Amino acid sequence: LKARELDMREWDPWLMCPPDGGIVSQVPCTQMHLVAAGRGESWHFAPGYPLASAMDWVRVTHRILSLVQEHGIRVIHTNSLLDTSAACAIKPLVPGLAVTWQEHGLYYRWHSRMLIRWLLKHVTYVVTPSDIRLKQLVAEGLDVTRGECLPNGTDIHHRVNDGNPLSHNRDERPLRVGVIGRMVPLKDYETFLEAARIVATSHPDVRFSIVGGPEPISEQTEYFRRIR
Repeated sequence: LKARELDMREWDPWLMCPPDGGIVSQVPCTQMHLVAAGRGESWHFAPGYPLASAMDWVRVTHRILSLVQEHGIRVIHTNSLLDTSAACAIKPLVPGLAVTWQEHGLYYRWHSRMLIRWLLKHVTYVVTPSDIRLKQLVAEGLDVTRGECLPNGTDIHHRVNDGNPLSHNRDERPLRVGVIGRMVPLKDYETFLEAARIVATSHPDVRFSIVGGPEPISEQTEYFRRIR
């Protein structure tokens, strides 16, 4: 969706995705090139599916390399372990290729953490959803100069001149704002609670909700208790 805000005089965006994941029928921008790779609704990349994972990785890697060589792509934006590792694998073949990894702060298993340590040495830049996650990746080996925190959220600059956005809401029910996700420190619920406190001072009728629960890990359960 962010591709719609790019200056098409300077950028020529390409989007690669699985063929049956729904994105194919919802191209976000008429000026975007859409390329399908792999099979099915999603790419396999898990020890439980060794053959499918290997085949999908090879397909995606080959497709990325073909696009880079045929169309002169020089910046790759990735958001999963599969496409990030595929893009990093071809970097030695393409001088000057930049790979920016939008890491989501998931709870990775041991085998994934081994791959992450390798990625942190080869990726060009890493964007994380929270400062906590950025610090964790630095501890795992990321060069602090090659990482940045860009919190998940919604752009508000389009309505910056609106003094009271709630005035447009004709529904008399209280406006409800919420977040949905795992109750873990990486989600940074403290920022949401602080934002709720600020908004509530000028809009006391707004209601705030957090929907989610702790995973069966002691430190995360303790975090859930602390947030409550």
